[in-house]
Amino acid sequence: MNLKTLLTDSRDAQYARTILPVACIAAFVISLDISFVVLALPSIQQEFGVSLEESSWVINAWPFTFAATVIIGGKVGDIYGRKKALMVGYFVFAVGSLLATIAMNVQVLQVARIIQGLGAALIVPGSLSILAETFKGKNQGLAIGLWGSVGALGLILGPIISGTVVALFGWRFVFAINLPLAIIAGLMVKDIPVGRVYPPKSWKIDYCGIGLSVSCILLIVLGLMIGESTRWASPIALVVFGFAVAVIPLFVITQLKGADPLVDREFFTSKNFLVGLFVRFSASFAFVAVILMSNFYFQHFLGKNPAEAGMLFLPVGICVVLATPFWGYVGDRWGNKLPMVLGMGLTSFAAALWLRLDGGSDYWDLLPSLVVGSIGGAAAFVTTTTVCIHAIGVERGGVSSGVMNMLQNVSAALGVAVVSAVFLVSLRDNILNLAPGVDYVHVQAFGPSQADPNQMEAFAMALSSGAMFVMVVLLIGTVVALFLPSDSIKGNPSRSTLNP
Repeated sequence: MNLKTLLTDSRDAQYARTILPVACIAAFVISLDISFVVLALPSIQQEFGVSLEESSWVINAWPFTFAATVIIGGKVGDIYGRKKALMVGYFVFAVGSLLATIAMNVQVLQVARIIQGLGAALIVPGSLSILAETFKGKNQGLAIGLWGSVGALGLILGPIISGTVVALFGWRFVFAINLPLAIIAGLMVKDIPVGRVYPPKSWKIDYCGIGLSVSCILLIVLGLMIGESTRWASPIALVVFGFAVAVIPLFVITQLKGADPLVDREFFTSKNFLVGLFVRFSASFAFVAVILMSNFYFQHFLGKNPAEAGMLFLPVGICVVLATPFWGYVGDRWGNKLPMVLGMGLTSFAAALWLRLDGGSDYWDLLPSLVVGSIGGAAAFVTTTTVCIHAIGVERGGVSSGVMNMLQNVSAALGVAVVSAVFLVSLRDNILNLAPGVDYVHVQAFGPSQADPNQMEAFAMALSSGAMFVMVVLLIGTVVALFLPSDSIKGNPSRSTLNP
């Protein structure tokens, strides 16, 4: 398994050597931007004099815009060309970055983040589908693994670079860094081959499909906002989520019945695609939720500061960077079912290790779970990407990538919301039982007193409750992965027999 073999065994080595760096730098730029803003948030709050709730949408505006529009971005790339989609995406992303750099209030900054999200909705499916189109041979999984590995590297370096830049130059330079990166990436895209375009016989804009898909995302966002602001005590949040769930079958019906659907009907009948999508949902649901719980553990339970907590995540990032291309190679060699099932099994086992935590646990008690989970999670992400992209064929790889990324963002947001609610309810009950005289609100905001073993035990038990919920979701995903057809091999899954 090496890069030289990857570049010489592809359909066209000359094109591949150009396209692989272009796709990987796209993954790096987008991943870097995702993790850039977190450490800049306190400085943004201080300069604009806004609350945490207002400033948090500087972070949230990006992923929710991306989730709402990424299917459309993938469709545009499939029809008009991935190269055009990438160039327009980088231009839009650069405009958003420039606006964020010069923003004079938090509202302008939030609009800038929305514009960045629109650019990313063209960049991500475009880069992934153009990569899958180029590497159709036995190195396909390895190429996608490298794409994911470089993206993981961006997530690791983001907080480190951001913290340094904010300390030395201020938060605006965090967004200014995106400008040269976007320009360099855009120039690299300019030099790649045009590639194939897959226009349908006739295509009209599916306004109904777009409206329903965006409405579903907006309802989920609204439900999360209401739930978080009321600490999930209001039934209105559940009503809004109910409307979001009701929109899903309407969307499916319109896509199955429509003459020019946003998402072709084959997506709903492909066993490979549906299995890969469900497993991706399970893995994404768990991934961000576990990062959140780990942060609680490091800062509140162990008493580490943000910089120290970031360094404690370093082994996780290293494991993901190394494991992702390895699992891609395994998928190329033995098929995607084996690493997918194995990866989900490892993540389930990693979640179960959280149940061992108690009031006297330390960093080394949690580290095995994080390492095992990162290795298993890398397998789940690279195999689901390969399976979903090729379940319907590379000519619709943009839409495949768009649906997958949309679901990933939604499931991650739901995972954080659900696991946070489970943790808080469990913490409140545990405090009442083990330390009835202690202020629960203070403990959940600042962590337990390390001098009080009862508080420490209550906090550890609450983390275990959240991990148990994650474990159940991952186990369901593991079972679903068993239904992936065994002929999904060599990095190019065959279509399910359910496909027309």
